[in-house]
Amino acid sequence: LTTETDAETIANYSDPAYVLGGWSPLLSPIVLVQPEPAEVDHGGTATFNIKVAAIPAARLQWLRDGEPIVGAHDAVFTVEQAKAEDAAVYSVLVENEAGTALSHEAKLFVR
Repeated sequence: LTTETDAETIANYSDPAYVLGGWSPLLSPIVLVQPEPAEVDHGGTATFNIKVAAIPAARLQWLRDGEPIVGAHDAVFTVEQAKAEDAAVYSVLVENEAGTALSHEAKLFVR
C-alpha cells in the first residue's frame, strides 16, 4: 500500500492520466487558429501559422495548391526569399488517430 503526500497528489494533477484514472480521451483535430493570407515583395519572407487542439497530438502537413510540401510539419511555415513561383494557396492537413481536419486556404501574393 502506497500513501501519497499532499505534494505528490498535487504534482500528479498535472498528468491527465492520473486525473482521469488512466483513461485517455480522444479528440479529433480542431483548427483553433487558421492560416491567414499574406502579401510580400519579391525576395521577402511570408510566415503562415496554425494552432490546433487534438488528443493525441496531431500530425501536421502543409500543402501548396493541395500538394504536400516535403518536410513541412510544424505549426509555422515560412516562405523565405519569395519568388513569383511561390504565389500559391497554402493550407494544412491535420490528423491523428481520432480523425482529420483541413485548414482554411491562405493565398500568398508575391509582388
